[in-house]
Amino acid sequence: EVRGQGDPNTTDFFGVAVQEMQHLGTVNRLLVELGAQPNMMPQDLPYEPDIYPFEFALEPMTPQSLAKYVYCEAPASAFDRAKASSPEDKLFLARMDRVLGPIKRPNHVGSFYNVVIDTLGEVEAMAQSGVALPHAIDFKRWKKELVDLKNEGEFGHYVFFKDVFMGTHKGFKERKNVWDLAPTHAHYPSVNVPRNPTAYVGHKGHIADPNALNLAWLGNLHYWTVLSLLTHAFTHNAPKLVVQAKTHMMGPLSSIARYLPTIGAAVPFDQLSMGYTMGTNKACTRFMFTRLLGETMALEKRMEGKLPPDYASTVAAGTLAEVASM
Repeated sequence: EVRGQGDPNTTDFFGVAVQEMQHLGTVNRLLVELGAQPNMMPQDLPYEPDIYPFEFALEPMTPQSLAKYVYCEAPASAFDRAKASSPEDKLFLARMDRVLGPIKRPNHVGSFYNVVIDTLGEVEAMAQSGVALPHAIDFKRWKKELVDLKNEGEFGHYVFFKDVFMGTHKGFKERKNVWDLAPTHAHYPSVNVPRNPTAYVGHKGHIADPNALNLAWLGNLHYWTVLSLLTHAFTHNAPKLVVQAKTHMMGPLSSIARYLPTIGAAVPFDQLSMGYTMGTNKACTRFMFTRLLGETMALEKRMEGKLPPDYASTVAAGTLAEVASM
């Protein structure tokens, strides 16, 4: 119940992840409407841009890692001690202080969206002053969408992360103090996977076990396919490719992501250094997708019998057929 199954919601991890992908879609559609390229380039992990109050990493779920997300998704008022009147609120603030240290960090996700909304207002003022924009933009609609995204984080996501952090999420079945259990205990809420793993051999933290390494590389291939499909779909308004991207995410990539921790590894989400704009024109793009998907299918064939039991081995072939008719 804490992990979830994949429907967009604010009550489990998978649901929150799906909603974040929806947010990614919203801001990329806005970028394209403004005349810019979609942006699917993740930053290196760990990283600490100015907008974020913490260094983030791909790491196991712990009270420490959860506390970062609780803080970032929270409305600024959540840490106003003058308003913490109930014993529960005081316990929450004391626990956050204990895990993160005294909280004097300035940024929350809401502050980031405020900057985006204010910047869109500047673009609107430019348009009203006579500056020609690439497309006609419904500023009122876009501002509402951005406010909705901000609210979804500051309320639903914040409450979810807080419930998991405090051990009060309904998925814990009223077990008390789950975070006080030993990490090896059957009821401890997470699996101890490596921090910032990579499938690039020779890099720091590369996955050593050959089978896990191959599965992680296969996960990368699906991840790169997803980001490339979305880049092309948003650039050229191709909704069928968004559907294919979702099929990779919810099918083989999800299967690998759930399986790898059972053998002591995790999906690394490595970057593809060439980026996710596949070609200079549609013919080149088809060719590049054909090569990427061909590599995926070849690795699937080599790993036959070693793939997760629920791995959907027909997805890459289905996307190849969709790309061929693009």
